[in-house]
Amino acid sequence: MPELPEVENLRISLLPALVGARLNRLVVYHPDVLINPGKLDPAGHICLGIQRRGKYLRLCFDSDLIMEVHLRMTGHLLLRPDESVLPPAYPRSEHIHVGCEWEKDGSSFLLLYQDTRRFGRIELISRADLDARSTGSGNLGPEPFADECNAEYLCRRVARHSRLPLKSFLLDQSVIAGLGNIYVDEILFAARLNPLRPAAGLAPEEAERIVSHMRRILNAAIAAKGTTFRDYVDGHNRKGSFQEQLFVYGRGSEPCHICGTTLVNARIGGRNTVYCPTCQSDAETVPEPQ
Repeated sequence: MPELPEVENLRISLLPALVGARLNRLVVYHPDVLINPGKLDPAGHICLGIQRRGKYLRLCFDSDLIMEVHLRMTGHLLLRPDESVLPPAYPRSEHIHVGCEWEKDGSSFLLLYQDTRRFGRIELISRADLDARSTGSGNLGPEPFADECNAEYLCRRVARHSRLPLKSFLLDQSVIAGLGNIYVDEILFAARLNPLRPAAGLAPEEAERIVSHMRRILNAAIAAKGTTFRDYVDGHNRKGSFQEQLFVYGRGSEPCHICGTTLVNARIGGRNTVYCPTCQSDAETVPEPQ
């Protein structure tokens, strides 16, 4: 699933084309993908900006209309600058589920939502309804770069999640928005903290290490255009390269880059986890529930 760096790079890649553009037509090829309970019509509206909240992307239109996109596992938003008219249908093999015809500065182009597994969702919602939401994107913790997301905050939040393994605590989107499997593994390795240890008892100095490495790693991943193993590309179909800088994620059973110990695969909260038992041998661990 695309995490914060990937969604941020997607946002950046779409900005020049979409901001100031008018959406002329939206075509839904698979109705399950689009959520529009208010029957809102985005046709004729101008995109004023693109925001990211955690792993959600928000296209902000005039008249306080929002198109919120959650890519989930295999979703893509792809610009087609050389095409201007949506066909009646796309071949099933292309997995195009929603299409938008745009116009800007006298030129027309397409934006397509492609999703092989069709887990992602696009929602049309008013700003007022979005601000009033208390679930999903309305129940997210602070952004990793926000001033409020600091060591004191993490230590305070741990009290509500004392029985969770540390990795599960950091994956909770209501704690910190935007972190996922890749970057939590990398952050905990850099902080030399065992992902299986209880979140309870997180010391202020340990929380400081988490915050510091979290921001450093996320900034590096954004600069590298994200991580691409199989699916992720930005709006111009460009892959990321941060996978070349990973220390642990996806490297189970390989030697640790730091100490040479064989990296361990584990299951935490149903997620595959990779860590170094030597570099991250900081505390007792929480057994995985049976």
